[in-house]
Amino acid sequence: PMSDDELPVLQVTNLTVEHRELFGDREISLRGVTISLDRGEVLAVAGESGCGKSVLTRAVSGGLGPDYRVVSGSVRLAGEELLRFSKGRMREVRRKRITFVDSDPRNHLNPTVTVRRHLREAILQAGKAEEFGDEREWSALFSEVGIVDPEEILETRGAQLNPLLIQRIMLLTAIVSGAELIVCDNPTEQLDGVAENQFFEVLNEVKRERRVGVLLTLGHL
Repeated sequence: PMSDDELPVLQVTNLTVEHRELFGDREISLRGVTISLDRGEVLAVAGESGCGKSVLTRAVSGGLGPDYRVVSGSVRLAGEELLRFSKGRMREVRRKRITFVDSDPRNHLNPTVTVRRHLREAILQAGKAEEFGDEREWSALFSEVGIVDPEEILETRGAQLNPLLIQRIMLLTAIVSGAELIVCDNPTEQLDGVAENQFFEVLNEVKRERRVGVLLTLGHL
């Protein structure tokens, strides 16, 4: 049998998702999707608004709303079938193995909490205190995501950060939680062209250095 490292980090097979609309009507939001993603690889899915990109990212990361139902198919993370996991087990997966970044970065950081507290909580929830508990080791991690003034940023609350900084902090969160998969749903929608390029540079660096898989959706290629 293959080791975890040899298995695709993400394997979606024949995934079909249904959406229940206002008057009980049902429509297919995603039909028969099959993708495979290895560690250290980026898979970009591009398409117009409404084509099902966000449904795919949420089905993969366990974030489908109550109006959606997986009709058929399989979603495997390093060989484990996620669709069979309980809600509690999926919460644990999101804390430790999958980091989700969407188009509104303010969804990810509590506006009243400092970056230091956010990172400490992420490290504790992922059980990574032994590896990342010492703040003196953090400067290299900040550097990895392109943040040059960590002392100032650590004291800053989420509400005071610009969108690009929040996205950088989310990639830092993926590193300290030991994520195997980063799911990005149109993550640069609120960034200008320069910031978008900077985000993709950092994402590519993290993917290469940490050998994580990246599922990325975009409104355009």
